[in-house]
Amino acid sequence: MLGQIIREAAGNLLAAKQRTILALIGIVIGAGSVIAMINVGQMVQQQALLQFQALGPDLVNITIEAGFSARSGAGGGFGGGRGGGQQGGVPPDVALDLIRTVPALVSASPVITASASIVRDGRPVYGQMMAGTAALLDLTGVTMTDGRFVSDIDGSEPFIAGSRGAFEQTFGESDAEPKDPLRVGEALRVGGSLFTVVGTFKAGGYNPLLGFQPSNALFIPLNAARRVSDKPSVRQIIGRMGAGIRPADVERQMGERLALLGRTERASVRSAEELMETMQQQMRLFTLLLGAVGSISLVVGGVGVMNIMLVSVMERRREIGLRLAIGARPREITWLFLIESILLSAVGGALGLILGLGASYIFGSLTSTPFFPSQLAALVGVLVSASVGVFFGYYPARRASRLDPIEALRAE
Repeated sequence: MLGQIIREAAGNLLAAKQRTILALIGIVIGAGSVIAMINVGQMVQQQALLQFQALGPDLVNITIEAGFSARSGAGGGFGGGRGGGQQGGVPPDVALDLIRTVPALVSASPVITASASIVRDGRPVYGQMMAGTAALLDLTGVTMTDGRFVSDIDGSEPFIAGSRGAFEQTFGESDAEPKDPLRVGEALRVGGSLFTVVGTFKAGGYNPLLGFQPSNALFIPLNAARRVSDKPSVRQIIGRMGAGIRPADVERQMGERLALLGRTERASVRSAEELMETMQQQMRLFTLLLGAVGSISLVVGGVGVMNIMLVSVMERRREIGLRLAIGARPREITWLFLIESILLSAVGGALGLILGLGASYIFGSLTSTPFFPSQLAALVGVLVSASVGVFFGYYPARRASRLDPIEALRAE
C-alpha cells in the first residue's frame, strides 16, 4: 500500500515538472546553506584546534601580577622596576629562579615584551622586541630557516633572531615570500645599541595563549633586555607542564615560591587546554548561529513547498473527490499529499547536500582551511530538510483529506 502511494506521489510530482523544479530550488538553496554553514563552522573549529595541538595542550601562560600590597613604580620600555608596581612583574633573576625551582614546569622561559625604536638600513621600522631564553624556540613552535635562535650562553650579547617577514607586519603563517626579508648578519639599531641578526625563522599559526605573534617579533637574549631598559621586568612566563600536572598545581607552586622569596606578586596561570575548551564552546555556539541563519532560507523554501502543495490541492479537487467517492479514506489522501511533500524535500535535501559540501570545499580552497565533510552537517541538513517537508506539507495534505466529496466533484 505504501509503495503504491509513493509511486503515485512521484508520478504526480513528475507530471507537474515546472512547479516541482521551482519548489526544489528553494529546498536545495535552503538545505545547501545549512550544510555549508555548519560544515564551514566545523572546519574553522578543527583548524583552530590543530593550531593549539601543534604546540601541545600542556602549554601554559603564567602572568606575574601585582600583589595587594604592591606599590606603584616607574618603568622603562621593558616593564617597571622591582615588583613592577601595579603592573606586576619580577626581575629576570627572580623569574629564572621560579623556572628552576617550580617542579610542575618541565620547560619554561621568561618573556619581556616591548615595542622599541628600531633603525634598519638607516630608516625607522616597527618591531616587537621579545627577550627570553632558548626554550622559546620550542615553546613558540617556530622553525629556523637560517642561522640559529638566541642561546642561553649569549648572556647580554646584542643578538637577534626574528621572522624573515618581521618588518612586514604579517599575522600568522604566510607562504608568501617577504618583500624585504630579515637577513642573518645584518645590523639593527635598537635604542642606543647595535644588534646583529644571528638567525631567521618561519612562524607557525597564531596561538592566542602566547600573548604575542612570533611572526612580528624579534627575539633577544633575556639579559640583553638591559641594553634597552634600565629596569627590565618579567610579567609573563611561557612554559610546559609535566605529565599529570594541572594548571592549579603550577599556580600553587608559583605562589609558594614567590612567598618564600619575599615577593608580594602573585601568579595567574592560563593553559592551552582551558583555552581549547573555551574555544570549543564558542565555536559550537558559532556553528549553531550559522546553522540558524542558514535555516532561515530553508524555512523560506518550506513556505514555497506549502504554497505549491496548496495549489496542487486546488487543481486536483476533482481527483480527490473521486477518490473519496469510491472509498478512499481521508488518511490515505493525507498520506498521498504528505509523501509528495516529503519526496520533494528529500530530493532537495540530497541536492542541497552536494551544493553545501561543494561550497565548503570552495571556502576551504580560498582560505587555505583543510576541507573535510562534516557528518553532523550532512545529518542536520538532511533531517531538517525532511522535517520541513513534513511540517509544511502536513497542512495542505490535511486540507485535501477534509474536502467534501460532492463539492470536490463539482469543481471545474
